[in-house]
Amino acid sequence: MALSDYFTQTLKDDEAVVAVIRKHWITLAFPAILAVVGVGLLIGFIDVFFRTAVGSGTWLALLAFVLAFAGYRWVVHYFDSFIITDLRIIDIDQTGLFRRTVSETTFDKVQDVTYSVVGFAATALDYGTVTVQTAGAETKIELDHVPGPRQVQEIVVEAQQLFRKRHGGEMTAQQLVELIAKTKNADVAATDEASPAGDEPAEEGSTEEAAEGEE
Repeated sequence: MALSDYFTQTLKDDEAVVAVIRKHWITLAFPAILAVVGVGLLIGFIDVFFRTAVGSGTWLALLAFVLAFAGYRWVVHYFDSFIITDLRIIDIDQTGLFRRTVSETTFDKVQDVTYSVVGFAATALDYGTVTVQTAGAETKIELDHVPGPRQVQEIVVEAQQLFRKRHGGEMTAQQLVELIAKTKNADVAATDEASPAGDEPAEEGSTEEAAEGEE
């Protein structure tokens, strides 16, 4: 099974993935720096370690540890995701190789979607927190360190609107106002088209000429 299939294996037959959101690369910066520094030190002291068999084994063990640490952090980052489908939102909190917490909500329970960007680094690198307020037992689903939080919020809102259209959900107040305005405009246009030209009142000059002719 490909890694990409991991996010679709639990979906329903008529369900499609809209987007898979992962945390900003900044969450990998510190582990990556540690891994690079560790490999650099091992390479720098390779002559010291390889003077004896025990030292060679220790060097290889340390290298394996550093690479395993880097791989572990990448796996956690990859599977710690926020999946948006055309039916629901799935939040996967991956905290270890074999430890994850999954929460989800359908779009009919979503009440509000907000995002926040706090701090200079978050503003400069464009990442923040997206919060989905729900009406279920879980009051909210929250994902931190989201890249492009405003765009993620728009994706969630658009997916929710699509869900409402497909499943006959209630219209929002704005949609209702727009529908009423369109209906009024259509009524006015229909009234104008229905008025025949012959029903227009005759001009005043034409009426006076007709009266003089009768005299």
